Amino acid sequence: MDSQNENKLLRDALGMYAGEHVLEMILKDGEKALERFSNDAELTLVFVDVLLYTENDLGFSSGKISEILGEYYEMLTRTVVSHDGIFDSFVGDSGSAFWGIDGKKSHPSTACSCAIDLAREIDALNKNSTKNNLPSIKLKIGINTGSVRLGNFGSSDRIKYTVMGGAINLASRLCGLAFSDQSSTILISEMTRKRLISEIETEHFDTVHVKGISEQIGIYKIAF
Repeated sequence: MDSQNENKLLRDALGMYAGEHVLEMILKDGEKALERFSNDAELTLVFVDVLLYTENDLGFSSGKISEILGEYYEMLTRTVVSHDGIFDSFVGDSGSAFWGIDGKKSHPSTACSCAIDLAREIDALNKNSTKNNLPSIKLKIGINTGSVRLGNFGSSDRIKYTVMGGAINLASRLCGLAFSDQSSTILISEMTRKRLISEIETEHFDTVHVKGISEQIGIYKIAF
């Protein structure tokens, strides 16, 4: 392989593994972009999980389940990027993303709009799955807006550009609470709801006590 093709391969691989936002940082800042650092930032965090019948329940092979989840992964990352979000990571069949590093105050609304589109996209995928006698997917989505640390975290030989902080834990907790037998469910925190600047219909879902916060936090369900 010549050096030109090798450089393209390395750039493509970096974009796929670390994300285009990391690739752009490295191309812009060089070795400085590889240093460990973090800054305070107010972001909107989104966690997505799936409800999918297992192969033991329906008799589908692991290969078929992987194929179905592959379509979901493609849809998830494509939709996040199309809404100017930063896709953070996959953990099993769960995914996480965040908005707000560009400084725009609209990031809570944009993240919620993305979640609504994810639920609608899943409905479209499910229609095709039903025609082919395949299991359907339901999404559990949790969204929270709050202060986090944003930057490169890790060791001297392995780092990741990501976020840390209590606001992330609440988004993950909301994802865990977002269960419905009928359809995909999107739950947002009171902090996200107060910052919405677009017309997104919500209804009160519950209140929870969060470690480190004296008052209970309101949870709202997005209607779509």
